[in-house]
Amino acid sequence: MKTKHAYLVVAYNNWEILQLQFDLLDHPQNDIYLTIDSKQAIPPWLFDNLKQSMKQSGLHIMPPQKVYWAEFSQVQVMLNMIKAAMDNEKDSDFHYTYFHFFSGTCLPIKSQKHIHDFCDKQNKEFIGIVPREFWYCNKRVRFYWWLIDTPYYHRFKAIKALSTVLALCQRPLGVNRIKHFDGKIYNGWDWASITHEFATYLTEKESLIKKMFKKTLCPSELWLHTLALNSPFKDRLFDVNSLRNGSMRYIDWQRGRPYTWGAEDTDFDTLMDSPYLFARKFDVKHRDIVLKLHNFLKQQD
Repeated sequence: MKTKHAYLVVAYNNWEILQLQFDLLDHPQNDIYLTIDSKQAIPPWLFDNLKQSMKQSGLHIMPPQKVYWAEFSQVQVMLNMIKAAMDNEKDSDFHYTYFHFFSGTCLPIKSQKHIHDFCDKQNKEFIGIVPREFWYCNKRVRFYWWLIDTPYYHRFKAIKALSTVLALCQRPLGVNRIKHFDGKIYNGWDWASITHEFATYLTEKESLIKKMFKKTLCPSELWLHTLALNSPFKDRLFDVNSLRNGSMRYIDWQRGRPYTWGAEDTDFDTLMDSPYLFARKFDVKHRDIVLKLHNFLKQQD
């Protein structure tokens, strides 16, 4: 049976970057699953252009969804794409060995051959995890954060403040959503690459994930990490001492939130000299580095 990797992409802007991303991911051993944030204006030409760029990969466009970044809608979208990918495996001649979580502003910085060889040889979970439980992580899931999954939470500071007050008022009432959870809450980076086995485990735990992480604060930074470190998959984590190495993603939080690659002349060499497989984030305002990276990698494959 053939093996493939599935790229699960959530995008909301930077359509030119998304097109270049798809061109770099186009490979006979890749399939791409795409969800567009429906809160954004989707250009009428986008899907046709993306389909035309797919010469070797399968492209599966999911129904657009409202995605509130770092919140449960982002978790649900990833679970939906995992399940869609697994449904497509049934009665097929291929098997996904890896699922890569991608935003529309992520790019590979290694060739697809290198990525496949590296991941399949390691057979590890590439998740950027902080292997310590912090009080603020516990607070995020212990209480209900009402209004957090509405557009008003992001639009009005008063609504954010009200949500915080409502959460803190639950402490004297003894509210504890995780009192029956026999484990610790961990955090880390959203974007990860996981094996088929761990992805299957996540789908089997979907009801638990919903119960624990709906109406919580930034669950996209908690769910993977908590389930991984409280399960047998903790022994398959690639590196728990480095967020970058653990996820094999070059994300620079020192120079930005995160830093946009291409603002400095040395950025291309920095990316090429790194051991990581992927990087985030890229933007059309620094188009030159994206085109340079695109041309370099197309020559590799």
